[in-house]
Amino acid sequence: MTKNLFMCGLLSLGLAFPFSAYAEGSDTVSDNNSDTESISNIAFDKNTSEANNKLPLMQRITPYGFIRNYFCYDSRESYYGSEGLFYVMPKDENIDSNGKDLNAYGSMRFLSITTRLGFNIDLDNVWGADATAVVEADFNGGSDIPYVLRLRKAYFNLKWEHNNILAGKTWHPMSSCLMPDVLSLNTGAPFNPFSRTAQITWTGKYGKFSPVAGLIFQSQFNSPGPDGISSSYARKSCVPELYASANMYFENFTFGAGVDILTVKPHDVTPMGNKTDKKLTTSTFLGYINYVTGKFTFKAKYLYGLNTAHIFGISGYAQSYNSPSDSYSYYGIAQSTSWESVTYKINKNWRASLFVGTMKNKGCINDDAYIASPDDMFVRGYKNVDSMHRITPSILYINGNLNLGIEYQATTVNYGDIYSDCKVSNTHSVLNNGITILMKYNF
Repeated sequence: MTKNLFMCGLLSLGLAFPFSAYAEGSDTVSDNNSDTESISNIAFDKNTSEANNKLPLMQRITPYGFIRNYFCYDSRESYYGSEGLFYVMPKDENIDSNGKDLNAYGSMRFLSITTRLGFNIDLDNVWGADATAVVEADFNGGSDIPYVLRLRKAYFNLKWEHNNILAGKTWHPMSSCLMPDVLSLNTGAPFNPFSRTAQITWTGKYGKFSPVAGLIFQSQFNSPGPDGISSSYARKSCVPELYASANMYFENFTFGAGVDILTVKPHDVTPMGNKTDKKLTTSTFLGYINYVTGKFTFKAKYLYGLNTAHIFGISGYAQSYNSPSDSYSYYGIAQSTSWESVTYKINKNWRASLFVGTMKNKGCINDDAYIASPDDMFVRGYKNVDSMHRITPSILYINGNLNLGIEYQATTVNYGDIYSDCKVSNTHSVLNNGITILMKYNF
Protein backbone atom coordinates (compact mmCIF):
# COMPACT_ATOMS: atom_id res chain seq x y z
CA MET A 1 0.00 0.00 0.00
CA THR A 2 2.79 2.39 0.93
CA LYS A 3 4.67 1.60 -2.30
CA ASN A 4 1.53 2.24 -4.39
CA LEU A 5 0.99 5.59 -2.71
CA PHE A 6 4.63 6.49 -3.29
CA MET A 7 4.41 5.72 -7.02
CA CYS A 8 1.08 7.52 -7.36
CA GLY A 9 2.57 10.54 -5.67
CA LEU A 10 5.59 10.60 -8.01
CA LEU A 11 3.35 10.20 -11.06
CA SER A 12 1.12 13.03 -9.86
CA LEU A 13 4.19 15.20 -9.32
CA GLY A 14 5.31 14.59 -12.91
CA LEU A 15 1.86 15.44 -14.33
CA ALA A 16 1.35 18.47 -12.13
CA PHE A 17 4.10 20.45 -13.84
CA PRO A 18 3.85 21.75 -17.43
CA PHE A 19 5.95 19.83 -19.91
CA SER A 20 7.98 21.89 -22.35
CA ALA A 21 9.84 21.21 -25.58
CA TYR A 22 12.09 24.24 -25.87
CA ALA A 23 13.37 25.50 -29.19
CA GLU A 24 17.01 25.21 -30.19
CA GLY A 25 19.38 27.12 -27.96
CA SER A 26 17.72 25.94 -24.76
CA ASP A 27 17.04 22.39 -25.89
CA THR A 28 20.32 20.94 -24.77
CA VAL A 29 19.50 19.61 -21.34
CA SER A 30 20.77 16.13 -21.87
CA ASP A 31 22.26 12.97 -20.62
CA ASN A 32 25.71 11.64 -20.02
CA ASN A 33 26.84 8.04 -20.21
CA SER A 34 24.10 6.87 -17.83
CA ASP A 35 21.77 6.60 -20.82
CA THR A 36 23.76 4.73 -23.41
CA GLU A 37 21.46 1.82 -24.15
CA SER A 38 21.20 1.12 -27.87
CA ILE A 39 17.81 0.76 -29.48
CA SER A 40 19.09 -2.49 -30.98
CA ASN A 41 19.85 -3.85 -27.49
CA ILE A 42 16.38 -3.41 -25.98
CA ALA A 43 15.30 -6.69 -24.39
CA PHE A 44 12.67 -7.83 -21.92
CA ASP A 45 12.07 -11.02 -20.01
CA LYS A 46 8.93 -12.66 -21.39
CA ASN A 47 7.98 -14.50 -18.19
CA THR A 48 8.31 -11.33 -16.13
CA SER A 49 6.24 -9.38 -18.66
CA GLU A 50 3.43 -11.95 -18.71
CA ALA A 51 3.35 -12.02 -14.90
CA ASN A 52 3.25 -8.24 -14.73
CA ASN A 53 0.26 -8.14 -17.13
CA LYS A 54 -1.82 -9.67 -14.33
CA LEU A 55 -1.00 -6.83 -11.92
CA PRO A 56 -2.93 -3.53 -11.66
CA LEU A 57 -1.46 -0.79 -13.84
CA MET A 58 -0.07 1.25 -10.94
CA GLN A 59 1.95 -1.76 -9.78
CA ARG A 60 3.49 -2.01 -13.24
CA ILE A 61 4.91 1.53 -13.10
CA THR A 62 8.47 1.79 -11.80
CA PRO A 63 9.83 5.28 -11.09
CA TYR A 64 13.51 6.06 -11.57
CA GLY A 65 15.79 9.05 -11.85
CA PHE A 66 18.53 10.96 -10.13
CA ILE A 67 19.52 14.25 -8.55
CA ARG A 68 22.45 15.57 -10.58
CA ASN A 69 24.61 18.61 -9.86
CA TYR A 70 27.23 20.03 -12.18
CA PHE A 71 29.94 22.56 -11.39
CA CYS A 72 31.53 23.87 -14.59
CA TYR A 73 34.38 26.28 -15.26
CA ASP A 74 35.48 27.50 -18.70
CA SER A 75 38.49 29.69 -19.39
CA ARG A 76 36.92 31.29 -22.48
CA GLU A 77 33.56 32.62 -23.64
CA SER A 78 31.95 29.77 -25.56
CA TYR A 79 28.97 28.44 -27.44
CA TYR A 80 26.89 26.31 -25.09
CA GLY A 81 23.36 25.65 -23.88
CA SER A 82 21.51 24.71 -20.70
CA GLU A 83 22.85 27.65 -18.71
CA GLY A 84 26.40 26.81 -19.77
CA LEU A 85 26.31 23.13 -18.74
CA PHE A 86 26.15 21.78 -22.31
CA TYR A 87 29.53 22.75 -23.72
CA VAL A 88 30.05 22.90 -27.49
CA MET A 89 33.04 25.04 -28.53
CA PRO A 90 35.02 28.21 -27.71
CA LYS A 91 34.14 31.41 -29.56
CA ASP A 92 36.46 33.02 -32.08
CA GLU A 93 38.66 35.97 -31.22
CA ASN A 94 36.97 39.37 -30.96
CA ILE A 95 39.75 41.97 -30.83
CA ASP A 96 38.99 45.43 -29.45
CA SER A 97 40.70 48.73 -30.30
CA ASN A 98 43.40 48.03 -27.70
CA GLY A 99 44.26 44.67 -29.22
CA LYS A 100 42.62 42.65 -26.46
CA ASP A 101 40.36 39.66 -27.08
CA LEU A 102 36.87 40.38 -25.74
CA ASN A 103 36.09 36.65 -25.56
CA ALA A 104 39.16 35.79 -23.46
CA TYR A 105 37.47 35.59 -20.06
CA GLY A 106 36.35 32.77 -17.81
CA SER A 107 33.03 31.80 -16.28
CA MET A 108 31.67 29.28 -13.77
CA ARG A 109 28.28 27.89 -12.71
CA PHE A 110 26.75 25.31 -10.39
CA LEU A 111 23.31 23.96 -11.31
CA SER A 112 20.96 21.03 -10.68
CA ILE A 113 18.68 21.44 -13.71
CA THR A 114 19.72 18.09 -15.22
CA THR A 115 17.93 16.25 -12.41
CA ARG A 116 15.65 13.63 -13.97
CA LEU A 117 12.41 11.77 -13.26
CA GLY A 118 11.15 8.87 -15.36
CA PHE A 119 8.76 5.91 -15.35
CA ASN A 120 9.22 2.44 -16.82
CA ILE A 121 5.80 0.94 -17.57
CA ASP A 122 4.90 -2.69 -18.30
CA LEU A 123 1.93 -2.60 -20.69
CA ASP A 124 -0.56 -5.28 -21.64
CA ASN A 125 0.86 -7.60 -24.27
CA VAL A 126 -0.49 -7.07 -27.79
CA TRP A 127 -0.21 -9.13 -31.03
CA GLY A 128 1.91 -11.64 -29.15
CA ALA A 129 4.52 -9.01 -28.29
CA ASP A 130 5.85 -7.89 -24.92
CA ALA A 131 4.80 -4.25 -24.57
CA THR A 132 6.59 -1.64 -22.48
CA ALA A 133 6.74 2.14 -22.35
CA VAL A 134 8.96 4.90 -21.02
CA VAL A 135 7.98 8.45 -20.03
CA GLU A 136 10.85 10.63 -18.87
CA ALA A 137 11.32 14.29 -18.03
CA ASP A 138 14.10 16.57 -16.92
CA PHE A 139 14.23 20.28 -16.15
CA ASN A 140 14.83 23.17 -18.50
CA GLY A 141 14.85 26.92 -18.24
CA GLY A 142 17.37 29.54 -17.25
CA SER A 143 17.98 32.82 -15.55
CA ASP A 144 15.36 34.49 -17.76
CA ILE A 145 12.97 31.52 -18.11
CA PRO A 146 11.20 29.71 -15.24
CA TYR A 147 12.42 26.17 -14.70
CA VAL A 148 9.85 23.60 -15.83
CA LEU A 149 9.71 19.88 -16.45
CA ARG A 150 10.45 19.05 -20.09
CA LEU A 151 9.40 15.93 -21.95
CA ARG A 152 12.64 14.10 -22.67
CA LYS A 153 11.47 10.64 -23.73
CA ALA A 154 8.05 9.20 -24.46
CA TYR A 155 7.79 5.94 -26.38
CA PHE A 156 6.32 2.47 -26.36
CA ASN A 157 8.10 -0.67 -27.41
CA LEU A 158 6.77 -3.95 -28.83
CA LYS A 159 9.14 -6.91 -28.71
CA TRP A 160 8.75 -10.28 -30.38
CA GLU A 161 11.34 -13.04 -30.49
CA HIS A 162 13.22 -11.62 -33.47
CA ASN A 163 11.64 -8.21 -34.06
CA ASN A 164 11.25 -5.01 -32.11
CA ILE A 165 9.13 -1.93 -32.92
CA LEU A 166 9.69 1.36 -31.08
CA ALA A 167 7.43 4.38 -31.59
CA GLY A 168 7.84 7.74 -29.91
CA LYS A 169 10.54 10.16 -28.81
CA THR A 170 13.94 8.88 -27.72
CA TRP A 171 17.59 9.03 -28.79
CA HIS A 172 18.33 9.29 -32.50
CA PRO A 173 19.76 5.90 -33.64
CA MET A 174 23.02 7.59 -34.69
CA SER A 175 23.40 8.78 -31.09
CA SER A 176 22.32 5.66 -29.22
CA CYS A 177 24.23 3.06 -31.25
CA LEU A 178 27.35 3.97 -29.26
CA MET A 179 28.14 6.76 -26.80
CA PRO A 180 31.52 7.69 -25.30
CA ASP A 181 32.38 7.46 -21.61
CA VAL A 182 32.41 11.10 -20.52
CA LEU A 183 30.99 12.94 -17.52
CA SER A 184 30.00 16.14 -19.33
CA LEU A 185 26.41 16.85 -20.25
CA ASN A 186 27.29 17.08 -23.96
CA THR A 187 27.90 13.29 -24.20
CA GLY A 188 30.77 13.92 -26.61
CA ALA A 189 28.91 16.38 -28.87
CA PRO A 190 29.53 17.81 -31.40
CA PHE A 191 31.86 14.90 -32.25
CA ASN A 192 29.23 12.33 -31.31
CA PRO A 193 25.74 12.81 -32.84
CA PHE A 194 23.37 14.31 -30.30
CA SER A 195 19.61 14.28 -30.79
CA ARG A 196 16.44 12.94 -29.25
CA THR A 197 13.58 12.92 -31.70
CA ALA A 198 10.29 11.33 -32.73
CA GLN A 199 10.69 8.07 -34.63
CA ILE A 200 9.35 4.70 -35.65
CA THR A 201 12.20 2.22 -35.48
CA TRP A 202 12.37 -1.48 -36.32
CA THR A 203 15.16 -3.64 -34.91
CA GLY A 204 15.80 -7.24 -35.89
CA LYS A 205 17.61 -9.79 -33.72
CA TYR A 206 18.95 -12.76 -35.70
CA GLY A 207 21.68 -14.37 -33.64
CA LYS A 208 24.69 -12.08 -33.69
CA PHE A 209 23.25 -9.94 -36.51
CA SER A 210 20.93 -7.00 -35.79
CA PRO A 211 19.63 -4.74 -38.59
CA VAL A 212 17.90 -1.43 -37.75
CA ALA A 213 15.61 0.71 -39.92
CA GLY A 214 13.75 3.85 -38.95
CA LEU A 215 11.56 6.74 -40.01
CA ILE A 216 12.60 9.84 -38.08
CA PHE A 217 10.83 13.18 -37.65
CA GLN A 218 12.47 16.35 -36.37
CA SER A 219 10.91 17.75 -33.22
CA GLN A 220 13.49 19.13 -30.78
CA PHE A 221 16.86 19.07 -32.53
CA ASN A 222 16.23 20.63 -35.91
CA SER A 223 17.86 21.83 -39.13
CA PRO A 224 18.96 25.43 -39.78
CA GLY A 225 17.62 27.51 -42.62
CA PRO A 226 16.67 31.00 -43.84
CA ASP A 227 14.37 31.54 -40.84
CA GLY A 228 16.73 30.11 -38.23
CA ILE A 229 16.72 26.66 -36.69
CA SER A 230 13.33 25.02 -37.15
CA SER A 231 11.62 21.70 -37.85
CA SER A 232 9.64 23.40 -40.66
CA TYR A 233 12.26 22.68 -43.36
CA ALA A 234 12.02 18.92 -42.77
CA ARG A 235 8.24 19.01 -42.27
CA LYS A 236 7.61 20.88 -45.52
CA SER A 237 9.72 18.43 -47.48
CA CYS A 238 7.04 15.79 -46.73
CA VAL A 239 9.83 13.18 -46.65
CA PRO A 240 10.75 11.55 -43.32
CA GLU A 241 14.38 11.19 -42.37
CA LEU A 242 15.46 7.65 -43.26
CA TYR A 243 17.91 5.57 -41.23
CA ALA A 244 19.30 2.06 -41.70
CA SER A 245 22.17 0.19 -40.09
CA ALA A 246 23.63 -3.29 -39.69
CA ASN A 247 25.20 -4.38 -36.41
CA MET A 248 27.16 -7.46 -35.34
CA TYR A 249 27.45 -8.53 -31.69
CA PHE A 250 30.13 -10.89 -30.36
CA GLU A 251 31.20 -11.78 -26.85
CA ASN A 252 33.65 -8.89 -26.39
CA PHE A 253 33.30 -7.03 -29.67
CA THR A 254 30.57 -5.06 -31.41
CA PHE A 255 30.68 -3.21 -34.69
CA GLY A 256 28.14 -1.53 -36.90
CA ALA A 257 27.66 0.70 -39.93
CA GLY A 258 24.73 2.83 -41.04
CA VAL A 259 23.39 5.56 -43.27
CA ASP A 260 21.02 8.45 -42.60
CA ILE A 261 19.20 10.36 -45.37
CA LEU A 262 17.68 13.79 -44.69
CA THR A 263 15.51 15.94 -46.96
CA VAL A 264 14.77 19.62 -46.30
CA LYS A 265 12.85 22.31 -48.14
CA PRO A 266 14.42 25.68 -47.26
CA HIS A 267 12.08 27.99 -49.24
CA ASP A 268 8.42 28.08 -50.23
CA VAL A 269 8.65 31.27 -52.31
CA THR A 270 11.37 32.74 -54.53
CA PRO A 271 12.56 36.36 -54.26
CA MET A 272 10.24 37.19 -57.19
CA GLY A 273 7.23 35.81 -55.35
CA ASN A 274 6.91 32.53 -57.24
CA LYS A 275 6.25 29.17 -55.60
CA THR A 276 9.23 26.82 -55.34
CA ASP A 277 9.34 23.13 -54.43
CA LYS A 278 13.13 22.79 -54.62
CA LYS A 279 14.51 20.41 -51.94
CA LEU A 280 17.91 19.28 -50.70
CA THR A 281 18.60 15.63 -49.90
CA THR A 282 21.83 14.71 -48.11
CA SER A 283 23.35 11.58 -46.59
CA THR A 284 25.45 10.77 -43.54
CA PHE A 285 27.46 7.56 -43.14
CA LEU A 286 28.73 6.16 -39.86
CA GLY A 287 30.68 3.24 -38.50
CA TYR A 288 31.51 2.25 -34.94
CA ILE A 289 33.25 -0.39 -32.82
CA ASN A 290 33.08 -1.33 -29.15
CA TYR A 291 35.63 -3.68 -27.59
CA VAL A 292 35.71 -4.89 -23.98
CA THR A 293 38.54 -6.93 -22.50
CA GLY A 294 39.11 -7.37 -18.80
CA LYS A 295 38.97 -3.97 -17.14
CA PHE A 296 39.40 -2.03 -20.41
CA THR A 297 36.67 -0.73 -22.73
CA PHE A 298 37.51 0.82 -26.09
CA LYS A 299 34.93 2.67 -28.19
CA ALA A 300 35.21 4.53 -31.50
CA LYS A 301 32.83 6.11 -33.99
CA TYR A 302 33.40 7.77 -37.36
CA LEU A 303 30.95 9.88 -39.37
CA TYR A 304 31.06 11.51 -42.79
CA GLY A 305 28.04 13.49 -43.87
CA LEU A 306 26.44 16.57 -45.34
CA ASN A 307 24.04 18.86 -43.48
CA THR A 308 24.50 17.17 -40.09
CA ALA A 309 23.25 20.12 -38.01
CA HIS A 310 20.14 18.19 -36.90
CA ILE A 311 22.40 15.78 -34.98
CA PHE A 312 24.45 18.67 -33.56
CA GLY A 313 27.15 18.67 -36.21
CA ILE A 314 28.91 22.00 -36.85
CA SER A 315 27.59 21.79 -40.38
CA GLY A 316 24.61 22.61 -42.58
CA TYR A 317 24.10 23.70 -46.16
CA ALA A 318 24.39 26.70 -48.47
CA GLN A 319 22.34 28.22 -51.25
CA SER A 320 22.90 30.18 -54.43
CA TYR A 321 20.26 32.16 -56.30
CA ASN A 322 20.00 32.44 -60.08
CA SER A 323 18.19 35.68 -60.90
CA PRO A 324 17.36 35.05 -64.59
CA SER A 325 15.63 31.76 -63.79
CA ASP A 326 14.40 32.89 -60.35
CA SER A 327 15.60 29.62 -58.82
CA TYR A 328 17.69 28.36 -55.91
CA SER A 329 20.41 25.73 -55.85
CA TYR A 330 21.35 24.04 -52.57
CA TYR A 331 24.64 22.46 -51.53
CA GLY A 332 25.28 20.33 -48.46
CA ILE A 333 28.36 21.25 -46.40
CA ALA A 334 30.43 18.14 -45.77
CA GLN A 335 31.93 17.28 -42.42
CA SER A 336 33.89 14.37 -41.00
CA THR A 337 34.01 13.60 -37.30
CA SER A 338 35.59 10.88 -35.24
CA TRP A 339 36.04 10.06 -31.59
CA GLU A 340 37.66 7.39 -29.45
CA SER A 341 37.29 6.69 -25.76
CA VAL A 342 39.11 4.32 -23.43
CA THR A 343 37.86 3.41 -19.96
CA TYR A 344 39.73 1.49 -17.28
CA LYS A 345 37.93 0.07 -14.24
CA ILE A 346 40.48 0.52 -11.50
CA ASN A 347 38.31 -1.34 -8.98
CA LYS A 348 34.62 -1.57 -8.06
CA ASN A 349 34.58 2.10 -7.01
CA TRP A 350 36.92 3.92 -9.40
CA ARG A 351 36.94 4.35 -13.18
CA ALA A 352 39.28 6.41 -15.36
CA SER A 353 38.45 7.46 -18.94
CA LEU A 354 40.02 9.31 -21.83
CA PHE A 355 38.05 10.79 -24.76
CA VAL A 356 39.58 12.20 -27.96
CA GLY A 357 37.49 13.85 -30.69
CA THR A 358 38.22 15.57 -34.00
CA MET A 359 36.12 17.34 -36.63
CA LYS A 360 36.98 18.67 -40.10
CA ASN A 361 34.92 20.97 -42.33
CA LYS A 362 35.23 19.79 -45.94
CA GLY A 363 33.03 22.47 -47.50
CA CYS A 364 30.70 21.98 -50.44
CA ILE A 365 31.66 18.90 -52.44
CA ASN A 366 29.83 20.01 -55.61
CA ASP A 367 32.22 21.31 -58.28
CA ASP A 368 29.71 23.96 -59.40
CA ALA A 369 29.13 25.33 -55.88
CA TYR A 370 29.67 29.08 -55.61
CA ILE A 371 28.37 30.80 -52.50
CA ALA A 372 28.30 34.56 -52.92
CA SER A 373 28.08 35.43 -49.22
CA PRO A 374 28.29 33.76 -45.80
CA ASP A 375 24.70 34.95 -45.38
CA ASP A 376 23.75 32.15 -47.78
CA MET A 377 25.16 29.53 -45.39
CA PHE A 378 22.85 27.91 -42.84
CA VAL A 379 24.78 26.05 -40.15
CA ARG A 380 24.73 25.16 -36.48
CA GLY A 381 27.53 26.86 -34.59
CA TYR A 382 29.86 29.18 -36.49
CA LYS A 383 30.40 29.39 -40.24
CA ASN A 384 34.16 30.04 -40.26
CA VAL A 385 35.19 26.80 -38.52
CA ASP A 386 37.84 24.74 -40.30
CA SER A 387 38.44 22.05 -37.69
CA MET A 388 38.02 21.24 -34.03
CA HIS A 389 39.78 18.95 -31.56
CA ARG A 390 39.05 17.84 -28.01
CA ILE A 391 40.79 15.76 -25.36
CA THR A 392 38.94 14.83 -22.17
CA PRO A 393 40.42 12.80 -19.31
CA SER A 394 38.08 12.04 -16.39
CA ILE A 395 37.85 10.00 -13.23
CA LEU A 396 34.65 8.73 -11.63
CA TYR A 397 33.99 7.42 -8.12
CA ILE A 398 30.96 5.14 -7.63
CA ASN A 399 29.64 4.11 -4.22
CA GLY A 400 26.22 2.48 -4.50
CA ASN A 401 23.88 5.13 -5.93
CA LEU A 402 26.35 7.97 -5.38
CA ASN A 403 28.53 9.14 -8.31
CA LEU A 404 31.30 11.72 -7.90
CA GLY A 405 33.56 12.70 -10.77
CA ILE A 406 35.90 15.30 -12.18
CA GLU A 407 36.75 15.93 -15.84
CA TYR A 408 39.14 18.18 -17.73
CA GLN A 409 38.07 19.21 -21.23
CA ALA A 410 40.46 20.95 -23.65
CA THR A 411 38.72 22.08 -26.85
CA THR A 412 40.62 23.77 -29.69
CA VAL A 413 38.89 25.32 -32.73
CA ASN A 414 40.65 26.54 -35.87
CA TYR A 415 38.80 29.57 -37.25
CA GLY A 416 39.62 31.31 -40.52
CA ASP A 417 38.39 32.94 -43.74
CA ILE A 418 35.39 31.51 -45.60
CA TYR A 419 35.74 30.81 -49.31
CA SER A 420 33.03 30.47 -51.99
CA ASP A 421 32.95 26.68 -51.61
CA CYS A 422 32.37 27.04 -47.83
CA LYS A 423 35.86 25.79 -47.02
CA VAL A 424 37.95 27.72 -44.51
CA SER A 425 41.61 28.76 -44.86
CA ASN A 426 44.13 31.13 -43.23
CA THR A 427 43.28 29.69 -39.86
CA HIS A 428 44.15 30.56 -36.29
CA SER A 429 43.32 28.54 -33.18
CA VAL A 430 41.51 29.31 -29.93
CA LEU A 431 41.52 27.08 -26.86
CA ASN A 432 39.14 26.59 -23.97
CA ASN A 433 40.19 24.82 -20.79
CA GLY A 434 37.14 23.43 -19.03
CA ILE A 435 36.66 21.72 -15.67
CA THR A 436 33.51 19.75 -14.82
CA ILE A 437 32.68 18.31 -11.40
CA LEU A 438 29.80 15.85 -11.20
CA MET A 439 27.77 15.09 -8.06
CA LYS A 440 24.93 12.66 -8.72
CA TYR A 441 22.66 10.43 -6.67
CA ASN A 442 20.48 7.80 -8.41
CA PHE A 443 17.14 6.62 -7.12
